[in-house]
Amino acid sequence: QKMMRIKIAVTVLLIVAGAVVFFKTSSFDNGYTLNQKADKDAGYSWVYEVSDPAVLSVKEDGYKNGKYVFLLTGKSKGAVKVDFKMIKNGDESKVYKEKIYSFEINEDKGILFKKMKVYDDQVM
Repeated sequence: QKMMRIKIAVTVLLIVAGAVVFFKTSSFDNGYTLNQKADKDAGYSWVYEVSDPAVLSVKEDGYKNGKYVFLLTGKSKGAVKVDFKMIKNGDESKVYKEKIYSFEINEDKGILFKKMKVYDDQVM
């Protein structure tokens, strides 16, 4: 009986410890994830420009399941805009779609979404 209780206690402890590790590594420390659809195989991609890199940065970007994924992180308190442009074959002179996001970064470096403007089919 005593051995069974010890096994149960150890199992519960391992489950709790595993959950803590999972949630700690799954959270993005006040970050913000943006997904932008684009057909990479057809040559489309997204480029971006951050209005104030001292306030917000793109910590990571990648491509998964037909979407470009951008992980944003707050660096200091302030307001910032991120201008995403969909281009083809690396040619930034022609923009196929543009999305401008506005964010507010708080004292804790948390990112608050404010608004987004979308400009479609605007080959410039």
